[in-house]
Amino acid sequence: MQEQDISMDNKKIREIGNINESLLEAQPLVEDESVTFGFQTVRSNGRKLSGSYYTPSSLVEFLLDLTFDPILDNACARLDPEKALLDLKVCDPACGSGTFLIAAAQRIAECLDTIRSDRRKQQKDVERTALREVSKKSLYGVDLNPQAVGLSKVCIWLQTLERDKPLFPLDDHIKCGNSLLGIELDRRLSDKRCGSKMPNKNIDNKRESHLSGEVKQVLLNPLLSIDLTDASVLERWLDEMLRVVKNVVSPMKGKELILSLLFYKYLSDLSEPSLLDNEFYIVRPACRWEAVQTHPVDGTLGDFITNITREAISLNPNLKGILGFIHYGEYKDGKRVVNDTVLRKLIEIISCYNLAHVTKNIDFWDNTYAYLLQHLPDPHNAAQNQFYTPRDVARLMVEMIKPTYNGNDNFYDPACGSGCLSGLSHYLKGLSNGQEADKRFVGQDKISIASALAKMDLGFSWTVELYQEDTLRNPLRGNSGKLKNFDYVMANPPWNLSGCDREIYINDPDRFPYGIPPTRNADWGWVQHVLASLNKDHGRAAVILDLGALSRGSGSESPESERNIRKAIIEDDILDAIISLPRNLFYTTAAPCCLLIFDINKRQEYKGKVLFIDALNYMKRSRTSRKIDLQKEERDRIIEAYNLRKTIKDFCCVASLKAISSNDYDLRPVLYVSQEINIHYRSQHVIERELAEVSQIRTSNDLKILEHLHYPSEEPVHSDDILKIYLSDMSKDNLDEDLRALLENSEKSRGQELALEIERRERVSHLLFALDVERIPLKKCANIYSGFTPTKKEKKAAELWTEGEYISWVKAGDLEQEYILETEGRLPVILTRNDICSRRAVRPINTIVLAICGGGSTVGKTAVLGIPAAINQAVCCIYPQEDTLDHSYLFCYLTYMRRRWGREVTGGRQDLTLQAVKNHSLPLPDKKRQQEIVNELRPHNEKILRLKEEIALLRKILKA
Repeated sequence: MQEQDISMDNKKIREIGNINESLLEAQPLVEDESVTFGFQTVRSNGRKLSGSYYTPSSLVEFLLDLTFDPILDNACARLDPEKALLDLKVCDPACGSGTFLIAAAQRIAECLDTIRSDRRKQQKDVERTALREVSKKSLYGVDLNPQAVGLSKVCIWLQTLERDKPLFPLDDHIKCGNSLLGIELDRRLSDKRCGSKMPNKNIDNKRESHLSGEVKQVLLNPLLSIDLTDASVLERWLDEMLRVVKNVVSPMKGKELILSLLFYKYLSDLSEPSLLDNEFYIVRPACRWEAVQTHPVDGTLGDFITNITREAISLNPNLKGILGFIHYGEYKDGKRVVNDTVLRKLIEIISCYNLAHVTKNIDFWDNTYAYLLQHLPDPHNAAQNQFYTPRDVARLMVEMIKPTYNGNDNFYDPACGSGCLSGLSHYLKGLSNGQEADKRFVGQDKISIASALAKMDLGFSWTVELYQEDTLRNPLRGNSGKLKNFDYVMANPPWNLSGCDREIYINDPDRFPYGIPPTRNADWGWVQHVLASLNKDHGRAAVILDLGALSRGSGSESPESERNIRKAIIEDDILDAIISLPRNLFYTTAAPCCLLIFDINKRQEYKGKVLFIDALNYMKRSRTSRKIDLQKEERDRIIEAYNLRKTIKDFCCVASLKAISSNDYDLRPVLYVSQEINIHYRSQHVIERELAEVSQIRTSNDLKILEHLHYPSEEPVHSDDILKIYLSDMSKDNLDEDLRALLENSEKSRGQELALEIERRERVSHLLFALDVERIPLKKCANIYSGFTPTKKEKKAAELWTEGEYISWVKAGDLEQEYILETEGRLPVILTRNDICSRRAVRPINTIVLAICGGGSTVGKTAVLGIPAAINQAVCCIYPQEDTLDHSYLFCYLTYMRRRWGREVTGGRQDLTLQAVKNHSLPLPDKKRQQEIVNELRPHNEKILRLKEEIALLRKILKA
């Protein structure tokens, strides 16, 4: 830099903050040849990360004019204005480089200078002296950025420099900290993040003595006063812990570390002398949390924690399973799995809160575990399919199986880490009315931390037995070797768990009597285990599964199909009810689910029947959250429907076993609950009248177009045909303004006529297809196949080896046209197959195609191929068996069904599944009646097709 004098007047001092902000987006640049130093601007998010946004002087002055000048005027009007001005205190809670503080100080100094008019001759020195006095006494600021704090002090000093006078201290006035938390709290948080020891409460007794009791609690013990029942506070606290363990230990080890330390902190806090009346166990003072907190980081911290937890277990056997499942000083491959530094950081963060009263918040452990599952996913562990059951869902499960408080009942959860037993415990406590009852809770879970969490959540008021076992491989057995039985079973097992050996099922026929589940999915293996664990006289169970478990395998002839297992269970008549539940009920998955209720001893009036409740689209999501909470009124409606056992339109239905059999044991409630789309049809007379009016307008407009085109008037005029001839030969040069207006009117009138004609066809179709005839599944009179989408790698390889041989590829969007003659998509022929049963087959001309995916605006669209083409996975093709089902009849029926697939659609996008199409009940009259229906609809179909072609032609010309 060149040597030169720098003059720092008031305006230049204020711009220092702007310079500092600009440097956040600059990096040093050294030129070796010229031996110079400079900066180059780079794109970065430095300003955003630091929150450094310089406030322009014009905005500062505007703010002071509005807010500060009235205060100055009030001070100057006092009896002693000088004292009133010097008593003013100005604080900027995000002071940055001090721009606002300096500008405010200058205004106070100017007022003081005016008052001290006897020293007017030396105005400059007087004003600077006044500014120095104000800056020393009246300015206060806080900022998170230590560099900004230092810069603020420098700017104030530069503003108040006087010859032969030293700089005055500003450390007590301009501080680095978080204004929202408070200086003391922020300092403690910073100390904890750095791993320093807790500040001594006796360090600043003088300051403490001047504080009220309430202020002392907030400033000196601030974290103890924060409500952990506030989800946002809990999540921020857990985020601090997650930052310590992420990318340092495995996800499973991270969850174990955090939860095990939280457990011990909770037990230690409950052992404080003030809480001895509520103590269920003993933790010696030398082994309490303070000992963990003050232990040095000397390589022995992990072993120390392990030893004191083992001692706590020896003194309190009921803590076995809660503590001791993790060795904090574990070595692997000669290295510590978790070093003392990581442990110390976690300990200091956890020390911020007193956990003695978290049990008052019944969702504390639930929410903690669910949050850790969500933010520490483990793709290589079985827990990836384990979804912690929210308390509101667990409550619904409990109320469906109706346990009573009195009696010596026992309860079992084969996957207890999902939290069902804790929901049951809280429900029973609500029924207790202060009475004690002997209840026995038994749980199994493969994951140790899940078992520990379940026991901690259940508390110490019940008899609890939890086992860390793989339930399917090592079930609970009595001394005789027989499976233990329970009065009530609640389970939310891992969904779609794969990898279970066939030998597990084959070698245990008493536990799996209904069939062998496929190795890729253990859902119905879990269900059979639950049923085998029930008391054979009066057992009841509630099981949550993925919604797909209700329909997988229907239509399959495989002996190991899940459909066959469902069939056997239905025929055994122990399934009491099925409730479909919506997406986003769980913390870690958006998938919809179902709740199955089993009753070993069904009441006589319920035998031979199953209650279906469809709540898939019943619940409303909160505006502020993706997750849906099952509200009390929604839960009460489901319980009421379960108790009444009556069919309620669009919500629930009691179905016979015969009806279930007719649906090929597809158990989705939507197939049984009446959800007819209520489409209002206007009278035929009204539709015909409006059609005649619109047709007259359209014909009149067409004649004007023909006249404009100088069509010979002596020739016969049929506007529908002649217009198409002329328009197809027209070029864009013929379009003057008058003709364009006529064409636009023609397009509009044809659009109106098309809508009315579709409405008329809908009304006629509704009468024609409301047949009192036999309905059979579509798969019994037609062959149905879906399409495919090649992978990018597959497609790229095919393109390299294909020499211009491509074929049309139909997507769901192509079904806008009812007769497909061209498509945008193309596929290399090498990717297709000649086998008509293959998803990769090329479909011949006249194949009926149906859109099954793509959302509500696309699903259900039907078309006929006018060219050979392959189809993608969002489309299915249907080949009717011509001896029983007429091709044109099927097309007319599917066109009519366009807006009526409401019962079969599933998921958030309201898509169809191939299985739903196969199982759809088709009205099937004899072939003669089918042909009569086609003939009645043919004029409507032809007119609609013609209008669509003309509208497309008009749009093409107008666009050109």
